[in-house]
Amino acid sequence: MANAGEVYAEKCAEADVAPRSEIARILDSWDSKTALSIELPGNSLELFERRLGDLDVVALVQTILHACTDQLESLDLSFHTLTDKAAVAVEVVAVEVLLRRKKDG
Repeated sequence: MANAGEVYAEKCAEADVAPRSEIARILDSWDSKTALSIELPGNSLELFERRLGDLDVVALVQTILHACTDQLESLDLSFHTLTDKAAVAVEVVAVEVLLRRKKDG
């Protein structure tokens, strides 16, 4: 199975959006045997001038759904310029995480 960073690159291509180095760095350094915390607040120094948009979030959510739903512990996308499209994508991953945990729990 491809690692999360490779899945992210594929999902970005599908969404027709350039991969974000901030996201790729997190996913490439993640050990799939550990919990995954994705902390990408838009008011951070790294992201303040380049906040995430809807397609960035859609690609990230698709990556989570295909590569790391079981290990997702937290997802911080606060202070970005997102619309309902991104909100629905995040809702889908949240529901999937909850359903899997309920099933396993």
